[in-house]
Amino acid sequence: MYPKIVISSDTVVIDAYISNLSKINNISSFNIYKVIPLDAGIGIDQIREVFSHIATKSPEGRMVVIYRVDNATVEAQNALLKILEDRTDNNLFILTGNTVERILPTIKSRTRIVILDRSSDLDRSASIAIIKKLYEKMKIKNTYSFFSDMSLPKTREDAILYIDDLIRLLHSLLPTSKEGNIPAIIKKAFETKNNILYLNCNHQLAFDNLLIFIHKTSTMK
Repeated sequence: MYPKIVISSDTVVIDAYISNLSKINNISSFNIYKVIPLDAGIGIDQIREVFSHIATKSPEGRMVVIYRVDNATVEAQNALLKILEDRTDNNLFILTGNTVERILPTIKSRTRIVILDRSSDLDRSASIAIIKKLYEKMKIKNTYSFFSDMSLPKTREDAILYIDDLIRLLHSLLPTSKEGNIPAIIKKAFETKNNILYLNCNHQLAFDNLLIFIHKTSTMK
């Protein structure tokens, strides 16, 4: 399983993301191992405990959550790097932090970075409201009129932002919605974003494919 670095200054947002990710990957709470930083940050002894915890193979998927990796010592980060190189089979690593700047480049190169919030002066609520209207259009059967929506992104950067806001919207709907397809849409949205970011897929084709997926899963009986 490919490791992720989750960046946000809001621990509630991070924990909600982790909870939803565990559901999407069918990982039970018993198979989630969390590492909480000490006063001095994450130390190498805590990383060694992670290695001990995952030393034995598990028939089920496991999640390892290491909070505030950006405050981990260089020694601890180097030890973590070794684990990420050798122990990601059947283990989903989630590294959290407030910023990526203090995380070793070698760790960043082996992870996918997920930014859950942008700069404080950028209010995404208006964008999310627009996306919500589009999302409602995609739940109407036998029509693809949503493809002509003027809010759809035109550039690669806009597509990534649009997908981020879509994921935020879907996360906000999860607690109260009766739609069972939302976790699958969230998973598809993350896959689409990663394909655009890391596989250099054509952003327009990838995004259109995501819209078709949402439409089909939302209108299936």
